[in-house]
Amino acid sequence: MRKREKRTIQSGNTVQVRQQRQETSRRLGQNLETIIDNPNVWFNMQDEEGKVLIWNKAAEKISGYSREEVMALGRTWERLLYPDEGYRQGVLKRELALLKGGTDTSIMETRIRCKDGQTKTISWRSRSLRDEKGNPVGSFALVLDITEQKQAEEALRRRAIQLQTIGEVSRKVSSILNLDELLSYVVQAIQNSFGYSHVDIFLVDRAQDYVIFKASSIPAFEEIWKEQHRQFKIGEEGMIGWVAQSGEPLLANDVNQEPHYVSEELLPNTKSELVIPLKVEERIVGVLDVESDKLNAFDDDDIFVLQALANQLAIAIENARLYKAAQQEITARSHIEVALRESEERFRTLFDNLAIGVYRTSPDGQIFMANPALVRMLGYASFEELADRDLEEAGFEPEYPRELFKQRIEKEGQIVGLESAWGRRDGSTLFVRESARAVRDENGNTLYYEGTVEDITARKQAENALQESRNELERRVVARTAELKNVNSELQREVVERKQAEDQLRTLNARHKRAVTIVSHELSTPLTSIKGYADLLSAGHFGSISAKQQEILDGIMRNSQRLATLVDAFLNLERIEAGTLRLNRSHFHLEDLLADIEEMYQLTAQKNGLRLQADLGSEMRVYADRTELTQVFSNLVSNALKFSDSGTVFITAKRCQGQAVVKVVDQGQGISEQDLPFIFDEFYQVQNTSSGKRPQGIGLGLSIAKKIVTAHQGTIQVKSRVGKGSTFTVTLPLAEKQRNRREDH
Repeated sequence: MRKREKRTIQSGNTVQVRQQRQETSRRLGQNLETIIDNPNVWFNMQDEEGKVLIWNKAAEKISGYSREEVMALGRTWERLLYPDEGYRQGVLKRELALLKGGTDTSIMETRIRCKDGQTKTISWRSRSLRDEKGNPVGSFALVLDITEQKQAEEALRRRAIQLQTIGEVSRKVSSILNLDELLSYVVQAIQNSFGYSHVDIFLVDRAQDYVIFKASSIPAFEEIWKEQHRQFKIGEEGMIGWVAQSGEPLLANDVNQEPHYVSEELLPNTKSELVIPLKVEERIVGVLDVESDKLNAFDDDDIFVLQALANQLAIAIENARLYKAAQQEITARSHIEVALRESEERFRTLFDNLAIGVYRTSPDGQIFMANPALVRMLGYASFEELADRDLEEAGFEPEYPRELFKQRIEKEGQIVGLESAWGRRDGSTLFVRESARAVRDENGNTLYYEGTVEDITARKQAENALQESRNELERRVVARTAELKNVNSELQREVVERKQAEDQLRTLNARHKRAVTIVSHELSTPLTSIKGYADLLSAGHFGSISAKQQEILDGIMRNSQRLATLVDAFLNLERIEAGTLRLNRSHFHLEDLLADIEEMYQLTAQKNGLRLQADLGSEMRVYADRTELTQVFSNLVSNALKFSDSGTVFITAKRCQGQAVVKVVDQGQGISEQDLPFIFDEFYQVQNTSSGKRPQGIGLGLSIAKKIVTAHQGTIQVKSRVGKGSTFTVTLPLAEKQRNRREDH
């Protein structure tokens, strides 16, 4: 019986427990359904392997991922929310530690990456699921989106920092009176406290209508921009120029959309910019410019806070400027006081030591002041002694009365350089040059006269002496002029006579040249006959001749040849001067011509006991008249041999800068310095030689040679020393420059 009752009681208890469990399960189910259906609470459940079993609507709304997208990834679905591997492993490690430790009530906060790319902050708590035996079979998590809460907390924290910064900056700037130090502190404080990428300050320069850069939160940029004189035209350039004109803040949370934005090379990453005016009352003194490398970096709170800070900064800038101006004024006043003292000392020193006189007198003739120089000029021992003098009664010579001085200075207000005569104490006259002015009160009444006086007594005496000298000079000039007129008449007669003589000389010269030409032409034909007959006689065509006859014939032939050469020279000179000389140009090698001349004169050199040596260098091609140049160089070599008693005659030729340079050098008698300037003149002969030999020829060879060389666009020059020899240098253009030219002379 008791056993039956006992089984009955146990059976009843089992039923009661089962009913309680069912009720608990029902309530849990109801609570779970409530949680799952809550649109603001993210609920997800996963099995022991980590595969998602439940992913409610709130989870889809917050993360952006659907239940199907999450379940399709299996156990790796956390990668969607935590793409960073290290961060994800850290989150899972913390969650596993909490679950194993049994601290299911602990709340975790993490950042997730949503499907649309946003980053959100979530607060969540995870709990494990176990079977009747206590074995884990899965887990679930309840998640809240606390992004807005965190943003609000961050905004409050940021606002607290900003307000704290405003307070600190306001206290600090009120104690900084150096403007550069003030601006540098402010930009650094704002960047450090607010976290902007860059902060700078510009101040307005109304005189130039620009807003000028003054300080940057990046020292390296500040140095560069100051060197570049960074500035913006007010009202025309950039956001900074616009704010400096309008006095209103300008916000650009995307600078690419702001028409006033001007990019800066040193700040290529700027995404947002906020420019705040610095105003004292309604007067704009500058702008505060803050920049960020993030889009949408600024909001109304930033404008409010920075404007409040800008107002404090503007007042501090004004105070710093006023302080600087006050310091400058104090310094200026100090300098002025020092300058006044120094000026007074200099004036006193100058007054006492000035060489000219300085005075101050009243209109009625009293002497208020006179420096030592004036006291000495007037012959007094002291100023007190001079002050007893009444200028209305004494002191001025009769021809220079004081009344005229007073009338003029009262009318004109001043006198400059007035010359007059004063009386000295001893009665002698002092000539002075005076400059003075009338000093008047505010009503125009004359208080006194003050002026300077220069002693010109010595000058006046010199002027008088000079005037007497001038009078004497004028008398002498009149007499001399009469003499010069007579001399001039004589000179005019001489000029007329000289002109007549020159005309006669030109006529005689023309007749002489004409006579020479006629004689040359008339002599040419008989000379040819004489030479021909002499050659026939010498050759024995008219019978044999004796030795004496042969000697006579040789003399006839030599003199005939000499006379023929002379006739040819005259005729050649006539053609050159008449302009009828025609050059028969051709291309040839100048060194060949010179080699022929060397060979031609070797026998002559040997007969005279001389050596003739040539150094003709490289090839020199010229475009010239070979016959005329042969005459030139033959003349030079012949002269060198003729005027040399011993030694060597050299012929050298070389190329130099497009020219052929030929030199004939001898070691003979040389030419004196007085003969050198005339050596190329017609009919000029060197009269005296060291050997005492009488010059041969008539002095035409060198004159003709120079004219021929000049006709070839060349030059001929000579250097010589008596007893050392002479060097004649001829330059001729090479054919490279003359190939295309066809000039006849």
